Amino acid sequence: MRPYIARFEFDDFNSEEMAKHGVTEREVNQVLNGEDPRIVRNKNEHAEKQPYVMIGLTDGGRKLYIPIGPVDSEPGLWRPATAWTP
Repeated sequence: MRPYIARFEFDDFNSEEMAKHGVTEREVNQVLNGEDPRIVRNKNEHAEKQPYVMIGLTDGGRKLYIPIGPVDSEPGLWRPATAWTP
């Protein structure tokens, strides 16, 4: 079952992590709001904090991998740890 993701939470830490890979918050939101992003279980060592990876395209056609975890304080609010192009 696909988790409910209404929006993402960004802060200095995850924004800086994404920037290291040349990815912006805007691009991550484009994937979330784009056509049918894939959500798969995260199988790496960070799966406890980011149990899923969102995979999808930006409006410009750039493919992104985005490890995500829920924010407990608000249903539908998720936090991307970083994002990169495979």
